Amino acid sequence: MKSSGVSNPTYTLVWKVWILAVTLYYAIRIPLTLVFPSLFSPLLPLDILASLALIADIPLDLAFESRRTSGRKPTLLAPSRLPDLLAALPLDLLVFALHLPSPLSLLSLVRLLKLISVQRSATRILSYRINPALLRLLSLVGFILLAAHGIACGWMSLQPPSENPAGTRYLSAFYWTITTLTTIGYGDITPSTPTQTVYTIVIELLGAAMYGLVIGNIASLVSKLDAAKLLHRERVERVTAFLSYKRISPELQRRIIEYFDYLWETRRGYEEREVLKELPHPLRLAVAMEIHGDVIEKVPLFKGAGEEFIRDIILHLEPVIYGPGEYIIRAGEMGSDVYFINRGSVEVLSADEKTRYAILSEGQFFGEMALILRAPRTATVRARAFCDLYRLDKETFDRILSRYPEIAAQIQELAVRRKEELEGGTSRRG
Repeated sequence: MKSSGVSNPTYTLVWKVWILAVTLYYAIRIPLTLVFPSLFSPLLPLDILASLALIADIPLDLAFESRRTSGRKPTLLAPSRLPDLLAALPLDLLVFALHLPSPLSLLSLVRLLKLISVQRSATRILSYRINPALLRLLSLVGFILLAAHGIACGWMSLQPPSENPAGTRYLSAFYWTITTLTTIGYGDITPSTPTQTVYTIVIELLGAAMYGLVIGNIASLVSKLDAAKLLHRERVERVTAFLSYKRISPELQRRIIEYFDYLWETRRGYEEREVLKELPHPLRLAVAMEIHGDVIEKVPLFKGAGEEFIRDIILHLEPVIYGPGEYIIRAGEMGSDVYFINRGSVEVLSADEKTRYAILSEGQFFGEMALILRAPRTATVRARAFCDLYRLDKETFDRILSRYPEIAAQIQELAVRRKEELEGGTSRRG
């Protein structure tokens, strides 16, 4: 069934980005219009379009939420929706259309309540595209700038009439706001009326409180931006201390450290099994299918097998890493595993390692006959560089195969043919 536009994740993202832009427009425009009413008329068409967007966002957001939380029907009258309902009221249009006096004109600021839900929606939608700590840092900086913009507009409203251009007045007020909030205060712009003095005191107290809060939050967020690297370093330090304590040879220590470096470069220090283990079965299966699906379908043993059988195989693949020069398979040993190459390359060698039969790279596999034949390996396989492989052992394969008798019969038939080839000495792979 074709999904509707409302249930399309891309449509949802585009719409929420549009609502974010509309909300930022209001957060910038409304304080400025309170100070410079002449800005209202030129921006009226844009205001009407933005107002319609906020009204349309309410039913659309209900549809988005009902799709995310099936089983619990969202309601329009929920307390969490009150800011959205108030923000959708076109009070700003009424204020400026009716030329209401200054105290009542502040009603137009109700639009800014939309910032509450927009910030929540943006965090939910963008958190899987942007580092969550970086997203929080950007949100914090954005709110500080919007707050400074509002304070600067408040300072301009307390200033006496001036013939200076609006841009010059705003720049001067924004400069005063930043120096006051950051507790620098050069003293070149000072209050000249009791009202301005009280306003300055309030902003200074706010700046002093905000300074500690912002510095603490930024330090915390910056440290979390590279939390994975911090955990990786701690892990390497523990391993290094253990190796030194046990007096492991420098050469082996070097190989172990290189392994951890490779783990960081390719997986940011995370073990795939640990990450997948935390996911529920449907999501774990979906991730595994995206990672391994194309490779598994190329294996001759599994050609023509049903999707359900392939899913069972994929869920039981075990990720392994081999370093440069390490032996994955040795000729003459009894095989019990098949390997799929996810990253890197291997060389297939003769038993005496004097002849190279082949070089296998990403998307290829080797050792598949170990799943169906109990026979010694006929070739040696060695990693040429660091290799990410996925391993499937015979015991797991046999257990899965017992649930699919038709596929078992096909594989058995293939096994007979391949055994004849092996006995004839034509096979080159282990």
